[in-house]
Amino acid sequence: MQCFESPTLIYNQDYMKFNIPDLDVDFFQSKRSQMISSDTQNLYQIIYHYVVNHKVKRVLDLGTGNGILLLMLVKDFTDIECVGVEIVESLVKLANSNFEKLSEYIGKEIDYSIILANYASYDYLDGEYDLIISNPPYNLKNCGRLSPIYEKSIARFELKATQFELLNTIKQKLSKMGTSYIIYPKARMKELIMNCEKLLLNCSIFNEISDESLNNINKVSNNSKFIFKISHAKN
Repeated sequence: MQCFESPTLIYNQDYMKFNIPDLDVDFFQSKRSQMISSDTQNLYQIIYHYVVNHKVKRVLDLGTGNGILLLMLVKDFTDIECVGVEIVESLVKLANSNFEKLSEYIGKEIDYSIILANYASYDYLDGEYDLIISNPPYNLKNCGRLSPIYEKSIARFELKATQFELLNTIKQKLSKMGTSYIIYPKARMKELIMNCEKLLLNCSIFNEISDESLNNINKVSNNSKFIFKISHAKN
C-alpha cells in the first residue's frame, strides 16, 4: 500500500499509480472513479496530432477526472494553457496534485487550472478555447444500474449533466475556428448528431476506422466507441 503526504492529498488504498511515457513520475488515479482505459490513449493520439498541426493556445477538458489528458498534453506542449473542469471534489484535488508533480519534474510552472464545477454551465469559464476535449459519462441517467460508489456513478451516468448540456458548453466556449473531440458509444450517435444540429454544430466521426466499418455502421456494436469531431457550423 502506497501511503504518503502531498500538498493536497494523503494517498492510501483508494489510489493507484499510473505513469506517462518518458516521464519518471508516479501519478495517481482514484480506484473509486473511472479508471484510465484505452479510450484515453486513443483520444490523446488525435489531440496530439491536432495540436501539432494547429495553433493551439488554450485547451479545455470537460470532466477532467485525474487530469490524465491534460497531463499528457502539457508533457508534449509545455506552453499551452490548460483548464480542466471536474464536479467531484476529490478528483479536483487529485488532478491538482498530479499537476504539481509534473511541474516539479519538468522544473517549470505550468499554466493550468482545475475548476470544481458542473460543465452543464459555463459562466465561470473565462474566454474561448482553441480545443475542447471530453471523455464524458456514456449512459443516460435512467439507463442502467448505478454503482454504490458515487464517483463511479458520476463518471458513467449523466446524473449531473446531459449530452445536450455538454455540447452547449462546447458551443459557447469553443473559438470560432476551434475544434472539439469527444468520445461516445455508437448507441448515442444519432442523439449526438441531432443535438449538434439543434446547436448549429458540425459533427463527424473521426476514428481511424476502416471505410468498410463506416459503410457497414449498422453492423458495428452499440457499445463500440467513436471519437467525434465537433466544430461550429459555417454560415
